[in-house]
Amino acid sequence: MTPGIRVEATGHLLRVWIDRPEVMNALDPPTSAAMSRVWDRYRDDDTLWAAVLAGTGERAFSVGFDLKWAQAHPEADLHALIGPGGFGGLTHRSDIDKPIVAAVRGYCLGGGLELALACDLIVVGASTRVGFPEPLRGNIAMWGGIQRLARWLPGPRLNRLLLAGEILDADTALAWGLVSRVVPDAQVEEAATALAEQVLTACPLAVRATKALTLEQSGRALDDALASASSHPLVRRLQASRDHAEGIAAFRERRDPVWTGR
Repeated sequence: MTPGIRVEATGHLLRVWIDRPEVMNALDPPTSAAMSRVWDRYRDDDTLWAAVLAGTGERAFSVGFDLKWAQAHPEADLHALIGPGGFGGLTHRSDIDKPIVAAVRGYCLGGGLELALACDLIVVGASTRVGFPEPLRGNIAMWGGIQRLARWLPGPRLNRLLLAGEILDADTALAWGLVSRVVPDAQVEEAATALAEQVLTACPLAVRATKALTLEQSGRALDDALASASSHPLVRRLQASRDHAEGIAAFRERRDPVWTGR
């Protein structure tokens, strides 16, 4: 077991917990680096098709960077220590084409919210509070918060979060499109796992190809995106795969498909 995180693989599902409840799951550089290694494993292991990321304890998913660590290491270059994968080994990645579901309960602030926003689906508890208090602390949301929200939110809402440091409740976050679902606090991990298992019923190569196209083509002009989609390596891999043939056969035979990831 790696200090600061817990990892469990069951079948095709990887479950990862930030395990620092004593500091509300704030991340220091060693924990962030350890998480990056976990995401490397997830990326490279073809038997893992979906992942769930949660925080231990009831108070927080994560409140971002461990400021006590920063105060104890004033000379540290935080960006160099965090590494190329970004905060939590995830916020700066574009090399994971498999889905990640965030299970969020309690406070999800600063880097913690940036980490959740780097996931593909976000399930939150009713007591969840999300926001970027960085401007109130002399900082900015530099690990993906500004960049992602600038693409997702209209200016007035964007500015309430990034300039005014407003903290949103779970229902407002859902209404703004920041999260996928709100459930009672006690059901967060169960609901996130159920959502991941729902994804697992789909063809894993189709899911990977879909996520890859979403990541790579969202900024392209429509005509260019349409023209290049069929030549993407993951699309070609899918179309030549056993799973592609299995999906067609299962439809014709009126049965559930049996996916192999090949």
